[in-house]
Amino acid sequence: MTSQITRGLLVAAFCGVTTLAYASWLRPAAVVVGSEGLEYCQTPVARTLTTSSTGSQDLLLFLFGMTQTHNR
Repeated sequence: MTSQITRGLLVAAFCGVTTLAYASWLRPAAVVVGSEGLEYCQTPVARTLTTSSTGSQDLLLFLFGMTQTHNR
């Protein structure tokens, strides 16, 4: 009799987990809304970002030093 109760509880738990998984699968995901075809919804103008291509010369030395002190 206890195996039948255990089996019934496991089936109920399985149905509950399956229902929660199905509900979370159907939840709408976060998406980016574009302005294609929506003249009233203005988006910021895309501009190029400028970054300096020359990095610090001591950065590699610093990283090497940090890895050496970490291994001690």
